[in-house]
Amino acid sequence: PATVRVTAPVPALIAPKADRSGLFVQMATIAEEQMHDLDKAADYLGDALDLAPDNDEALRRLVEAFERAGRYSALVEVLRERAVLERETKNRAPLHRRIGQILAEHLGDEKGAAEAYRRLLELEEDEEALRFLRRIAAQSDDANELADVLRRLSTRVSDKTERRDLLSDLATVLDERLSRAADAIKVLLPIVQELDPSFEPAIDQLEARGADGEALRLRRNERAELAVTAEAFVGRDQLEIGGTFEDHARAA
Repeated sequence: PATVRVTAPVPALIAPKADRSGLFVQMATIAEEQMHDLDKAADYLGDALDLAPDNDEALRRLVEAFERAGRYSALVEVLRERAVLERETKNRAPLHRRIGQILAEHLGDEKGAAEAYRRLLELEEDEEALRFLRRIAAQSDDANELADVLRRLSTRVSDKTERRDLLSDLATVLDERLSRAADAIKVLLPIVQELDPSFEPAIDQLEARGADGEALRLRRNERAELAVTAEAFVGRDQLEIGGTFEDHARAA
């Protein structure tokens, strides 16, 4: 059969960068679908991204082509090369995110995925990366990284209950693992002052550390009042139970 050759058309050499990038995407389509040459298609898509790093279609096509072929290791290498070449932060961040996803989900390389997510977090905050690194830090018993990840993740979540629990976990790590009791108190106070004034674990931790504050004093008073009320109810119930018992005894 005749060999199909793909060469850069003349317009690709003189057209504006954005247009030339689109032409390279078209050439990649020919290379993949007619020549069945994935490497050549990847080269053209790489050329397209060189000319227009924010060409989402070119990056998507590049990822899809390698994923269809199951060539995840090769895809990671291509994306790593793109990340090195790319100068714009907004374009590097999604590359590191995708590298982390592929390594974790398809190659089972959690160490490599963690490194990719750390590079992503150097560029921007990312909830997916923080959640992944929280698990890795807990597994590797890295208290310093765990504290950092919990702190950053607590600023990203919108659910108050989850934020409360993250801060509570952070306080535990700071106090019990890093011997930073003063920092733990600073983390716990917003829980009882803003997020959940009745959150007993935080109140207990604050009291154990001798912390003070208006919110904590109010909770102590509430506890005392509840204890008195509970004692009164218990006494009344005992009297009622006792009376009932005596009535039954007389009836017998």
